[in-house]
This record gives sequence, C-alpha cells and structure tokens, in this order.
Amino acid sequence: MADYSKIFSSKTFKFDVGPQKKEFVLHEAALSTLSKPLDRLLNGSMKEAKEGCVVWDDLDESTFLRFIKWAYSGDYGTPSPDILLDASQIATQHRASGATTNTTDNNCVSLGSLALTEATTTDTSGPCKRESGKAFLENKQYSPPTPTSTPRTNAEACEDYSGIFLAHARLYVLADKYDIRTLRQLALHKLWATLKDFTLYPGRVSDIAALIMYAFQAFSASAVDDVMCGMLADYAACIFEELVECKEWKDMIVELPVFVGCMLTKLAKRLD
Repeated sequence: MADYSKIFSSKTFKFDVGPQKKEFVLHEAALSTLSKPLDRLLNGSMKEAKEGCVVWDDLDESTFLRFIKWAYSGDYGTPSPDILLDASQIATQHRASGATTNTTDNNCVSLGSLALTEATTTDTSGPCKRESGKAFLENKQYSPPTPTSTPRTNAEACEDYSGIFLAHARLYVLADKYDIRTLRQLALHKLWATLKDFTLYPGRVSDIAALIMYAFQAFSASAVDDVMCGMLADYAACIFEELVECKEWKDMIVELPVFVGCMLTKLAKRLD
C-alpha cells in the first residue's frame, strides 16, 4: 500500500457508484499505484482523468466499499451470513419430515474435514472424494499474498453464506478487470478458505450454486482459463453428488456449458 502522507496529499477523484450513482470522493494516490489500468484511468488521457470523475454504475456499493477499505488499509471485511431460520424452527422441520437434527448434522461435513478424515467402516464418501478434497486443500495457487485472518465457519443450516461467497467473488472480478493482482489473490484466497471449511448442509448447496453461476457468467467464455472458475470447478467435482440434487442444477446445465465442461474434466480426474 502507498504511504499515507502521499495518499492524503494527492488530488481527489469523484466516483459515481451503482445504478443510483452514489458519489464517493477518494484520493488518487490510493488507487493509481494499485495497477497500470487504474493509473491510466486516473492519470492518462481518458475522459475520467480529464473530468476527475469515474462512473462505475455496474458495481454495487458494498463491493466498492470493500475495495476502498482494502486500497487504504490492505484488507477488507467479510459480511455476516444471513440467518434464514432459527435453530428451533429447523429442528421442527426435521422432526416434521421424520429426520433428526443429530442425524442430519452428523452427515454434513466440510470438504476440509472430509479430506482429513481417515476411512472408517461408516464412511460413505469414498476414497476418490477424499483424495479430491485433499488436493483442493493443498493447492498452493490459493495462498494469500499477505497474512490474513481465518474466516468464520458456518455451524447451522440456517446460515446463508451466498452473500459471503459473492462478496469475495465480486471483488475478485473487479480486481481481474483492472489487473489488481494483490487484491485478486487475496479475494481468491479468502473464497477458497471459506469454501474448504464450509459445512455443506443440504439446504445450503444453493449457496454454492449461486456462487458458481455468478462466477461463470461474469467471465463467460474466458472462464475456462480463469483461476477462480477453475477453483470452483474443482470444488464442484468434489461435491458433485450433492450439487446434482440442488434445484438449480438444471439451470446450471443449460446456462453454464463452460462450467459443465470444466467440472466434468475435473470429475474425470477424480475418478481416475
């Protein structure tokens, strides 16, 4: 990050963010040093540099605020999960369907826990799934650029993590667009770290589906070469049995042919 004295003594730029074009005023030096594309945007011959105003109406305000927090401090915060139902309501639903909370919880583990657990007589996951999970955990591509905190893990089926996943993915997409490599790697790491310890309750597979759909739609045909999309294809291959049971699966097959191709390639390696 740039020196604070340089940041606060630099000229300011206006950013109009989101569909409502909410105005933010930022210091040029906090952003121009992050990447060459941003430097050209703010100091080159483009309209934005001449007018001192950047319009990012396709970017949501929450993502912009996380980006700015990172630009000034070197890190960004993660939103809290949305709580859809309280634990007592979930227990009531389980009892009504003839299931028990303990049985359901015992069958739901994170990919990290699954990969690190030795096979037992009651283990139904199979060695291929454990090995693919282990490979996902050990992939050095997702290492953080700087030390970062351990993400919060989910403990209840009522915790909707789609907003958390998308917060990291949207920052990654923004960083990729403007070639902000340090932020791109940080967002990638935080997403990976959250995924690896995410307990995959049946009702939360849709959180993963929403993430995959956003990422592959954001990159479209170029998704096949993108690191985040490759990571998500790896993860999807690890949880294939759960993913095909979610209500979004048919839409994913139709709308995301690149994802399906990437995932099947990863799945074939898992089954080798």
